[in-house]
Formats: sequence, structure tokens, C-alpha cells
Amino acid sequence: MERLTDPNPPVPLHDLEKSITVEEIDEILNHVTGTDGGIITQRFRPHPFWLWRQWYGTVLYHTSKHAILNMMYATLWCVLTRYHTSGDWKFWILPVKGAHPRLEVVDKIWRTLMSLTTFLLTFFVGQAYTFWRTVHDQGRGIQGRMNDINMLMATHATRQTETGSYTKEASDALVSLADKLRGFHLLFWASNARRFRILLTRQGMERLVQVGFIEASTKERLDEIDLPPTLKWASMLESAIKDCHDGIRDWKVISHYSVALEQVLLDQFCRLRGLCATIPDLIDGRMPLAYAHFVQILVDSFLFVAPIAQ
Repeated sequence: MERLTDPNPPVPLHDLEKSITVEEIDEILNHVTGTDGGIITQRFRPHPFWLWRQWYGTVLYHTSKHAILNMMYATLWCVLTRYHTSGDWKFWILPVKGAHPRLEVVDKIWRTLMSLTTFLLTFFVGQAYTFWRTVHDQGRGIQGRMNDINMLMATHATRQTETGSYTKEASDALVSLADKLRGFHLLFWASNARRFRILLTRQGMERLVQVGFIEASTKERLDEIDLPPTLKWASMLESAIKDCHDGIRDWKVISHYSVALEQVLLDQFCRLRGLCATIPDLIDGRMPLAYAHFVQILVDSFLFVAPIAQ
């Protein structure tokens, strides 16, 4: 069986380390942590005149160059065909029907390709949107499980009787848990999204320590672990589970031991791990090469035949 290789492999980490800058790392951190806010999907106003004035992020923005090249190719073909068949350059005049039977055969092929291409391309776009929506829902699910874990620990943490604020032990434990979940979240997306991959480099990890997203001791333990950089997020998750387990059994952190709380937290962690495992599975099975290849050939064939057809 032929071994499959990635036609678009990610840039190796040692190559990224040679070119990245602190500004690039900070820009990625601001994007991942939501410091600069922003939105996932381009917003719009449902007003026709406003929509007509938009350019960035529209279909015209993404396809204008290819459309202009196709129009130039079609114009050139029509000019040459008119001169070859009629002896003049009046390509804007339609040829007499039946005068060129060979071109009529091409026209029939083009009309057949039109319906097939439209159907497959529409289905392809629908599948692409479904993939995007699934990844979006899984990502929000990961954030939701992290919020659930933090909420459960925060509501059961030990408080001072007089003031109602957290005890020092409980506060330190909650801060440590939040830091480890934040670090896990950063490393997870850096391991699965190419644009965040620079966070896994040596400079990226050092910057995480400098800005306070990961403790220096945590980075040292991660460096000592015999795991590839793309799997070190799992170690952070296991450390967060251990902190919750120890905190539940420590009356200084949790006011009273609860078997139900422990079970619910473990269930949330298992759901969190399951959601994390879904993301790389979705990426690996995004679209079969054979289908994408067939759609590309069909679309290119349709565009190539279009100016020849009557």
C-alpha cells in the first residue's frame, strides 16, 4: 500500500524559531486570549446598499483575480475563434446558429457540465460550512467545560466565616487551577492550529512565562516530559485534574468532601478531553483528496469550455 504524505505539511518548529519575533508572538497571544476582542464571523447589516459597498471578506475580494484572468482568457478565445471562423474581429456578434456544428457539440457538453458542476460545488460548499460550524461548536464546548470546572470549584471552595471571601489556601488553589487550564487551552490550540504554532517554540514558551500565562516551574516540568510539543497540553490537563482531586480532599480548599462533586468534576474533565480529541479527528478527516480533486477538475473543465461554447 502506498504511503500517504501530507502535501501541505506544517512548518517545523526549528524553522519557525529562526524567523519569529516577540511582536508576532504577542499578536497571537492577544488573538487566542481574546485581549483585543474581535469576532469569529464577519458581521454585516441586512441592508442592500450597505452590502453592495463592502469589499474585504466578500466573494469578490476572494475571487476577483481569478475571475479577471478567466474573463481575459474567454475574451482572447472569442477573438481568435471569430477570426478563424469568420475572418473578422467582430467577436461581440454571435455566430449564426448551425454555422459551426463543432462548436455546438462543445455547447452541449458545457450545458451538461453546468448542472453537474453546480450541484457538486453547492454540496462541496455545504460540507465546508458544516465542517466550520462543527469546529466552532467543539471549540465553544471546550470553553464551556473549562468554565464549568472553574465554577464548580469556585462555588465549593472554603470561605472565611466573617467576610465570606476565600481563604488563602482556597484562593491559591483556584488561581493555580485557572492558570493550568489557561495554559492547557493555549497549548492545545497551538498544537492544532498552524497560525498559533509559534507558541510551541522555545521563544513562544518563554514568552508565555514572561507574560504570566504559564509559570516558570510548569515550563520546566513540560521541558522534562518525554512528549512531543503537540501533546504537552495533555500533561497540563492531567495536572489540573490532580489539583482538583487534591483540593476536594483537602478541607482547607473545599469546605467539605463530596463524592458527588468529585464525580461531576471527573465527568467534566472526561468531556473536556473528549472534545479536545474531536478537533484533530475533524482536521484529519476534513475532506477526501479524491472528492476535492474531482471537484477541482470539474470546475476547471467547466470554466475552460465556457468561452468555447455558444
